[in-house]
Amino acid sequence: MSALSNNLRLVGSQRFSETVCLPHQRPAVFNHKLSIPQARKPVALQERSVRLDSAVLDRPAAPDAVEIPDDLTSTSQEPFVWTKQWYPVSIVEALNPKKPNALHLLGKELVAWRTDEGEWVCMDDQCSHRLAPLSEGRVENNNIMCAYHAWSFSSEGKLVDVPQAHHSGDPDGNARACASRRGCVATYPVMIAQEMLFVWPESGAMAALEAANKEPVLSPHMTRQAPYKGMAGEPVYTVGKSFQRDQPLSWEFIMENLCDPAHFNPSHSEVAGDRRNEYTGMARIKELPEGLKVADLFNGAEGVGGLVTMLPGKGRTVDTAQHHVAMPGCFTLFYREPKDIPGAAFELLHIHVTPTKPGHTRIMVHFYMAGKKVPLPLKVFPKLVPAWFGHLQGLEITDGDNTFLIAQDRKTRELEQNHGQPWYKSYYMPTGSDRMIAQMRKWADTRGGGGPFPNAGPSAPISKDQAIDRLHQHTLSCPSCSVAYRNFRILRVVLAVAAGAFMAASMSTAVLSSFSMRAPALFAAAALACGALAAVANNFVRLLTFKPYEHYKH
Repeated sequence: MSALSNNLRLVGSQRFSETVCLPHQRPAVFNHKLSIPQARKPVALQERSVRLDSAVLDRPAAPDAVEIPDDLTSTSQEPFVWTKQWYPVSIVEALNPKKPNALHLLGKELVAWRTDEGEWVCMDDQCSHRLAPLSEGRVENNNIMCAYHAWSFSSEGKLVDVPQAHHSGDPDGNARACASRRGCVATYPVMIAQEMLFVWPESGAMAALEAANKEPVLSPHMTRQAPYKGMAGEPVYTVGKSFQRDQPLSWEFIMENLCDPAHFNPSHSEVAGDRRNEYTGMARIKELPEGLKVADLFNGAEGVGGLVTMLPGKGRTVDTAQHHVAMPGCFTLFYREPKDIPGAAFELLHIHVTPTKPGHTRIMVHFYMAGKKVPLPLKVFPKLVPAWFGHLQGLEITDGDNTFLIAQDRKTRELEQNHGQPWYKSYYMPTGSDRMIAQMRKWADTRGGGGPFPNAGPSAPISKDQAIDRLHQHTLSCPSCSVAYRNFRILRVVLAVAAGAFMAASMSTAVLSSFSMRAPALFAAAALACGALAAVANNFVRLLTFKPYEHYKH
């Protein structure tokens, strides 16, 4: 079979064995054709397809305004089915191999756990007994055990032990209970590639076959597995720590943000961008040439893209990069031989956006540099920086976006639901810098049937502070950040107590005539040092929990 099939066999091949489950345990298949009519009730789909291009044309436009082409970068006539795709659900390093890990994907509640052989398993996060979450259970004896009544399930989702049946008086009670079809839990195909655990959100034998014959959407510029190599064989180095965050934002608006190169310098000024640079507003987008289109690089995947000339960030030089957005949610930014990094063959940022449930997504961010002559600091420094410290910049950047997107998400959906006003009538986009946004939205409304959750209304309003809640969106679920958070909390208490003790010692020794003033001074200095370190520890606790983001201060 294909190389993909071999990978599938290596990562949990037993999950593809046929497991008979009740209909209610099988995942729903979202039929694209059935979903479209309900996608946007106030607006007919036919009208929308005609009006999409006018999003950038129906008002006075700048000279560089671009008419969105009719083609959707795909020649496929088959409907795009959201459940028949591979989705990254987590960076592997963010998963705890010693316990079940709760996950969400397309509205499903899932649990991932690792077997003794090192293979990852994904199944419905509900025990067949009384639907208790298996993610609250344990991994024991190469099975997952529900903590409610200690029922155990194998990696194939089969019920293997019912403790209560051992005491029923029937010697065959456990075997009889485990043999019932009602005892199984649906499992899903899984694979690991480019540091992430991918899940196919349909179960059963047919799903296993379909998954084995479809490629996941990955960065095409590097190999699937570490040690990473570029397509020309050059070594690839991790420049920034891979980072993920659970966003209280709809898939469409995260994707809009990634299709919007013009926002980078104004929105992330002094964090990664530079709003004061004379080129801060530059975002010239040209069509990708043949051979570099999304379908060419991403194994026939659908999507949008462009050659973008812009300022890549603070202290950098204007350069041109390839921007690709491949469905169902992979963004790549690729600089071939970046001007301001001598010796680098390429610079690569790729971000995966996974729709977890209505109004929520998980983003996974990776940053790489490639080349045999990459400057030594870029090779060595990232290895010395702890992951939690590297994640602070990722939190700062996403905070800057979330302050805008949470309001945009709510207002756009409210206007559509309450007033029948779709996004292209709400937005005014007179310049070509919004070209990819309109293309992506056009794809989502037509080929994508309105997105992964076409009937989702406005999310419940949340405050700006809730939108940038670092603790619950990242820190507690990140192994490195959660440990740092715990340690800094302990450290600040210890240092505060030590500072108080040293200060008390300084005051007491100062009143005793038998001591010189040297001892009180030393104790006072120690108290000040401990107090200062306690303040530093407290600041890191704050940075891992919540930091107010005010754009006017940047």
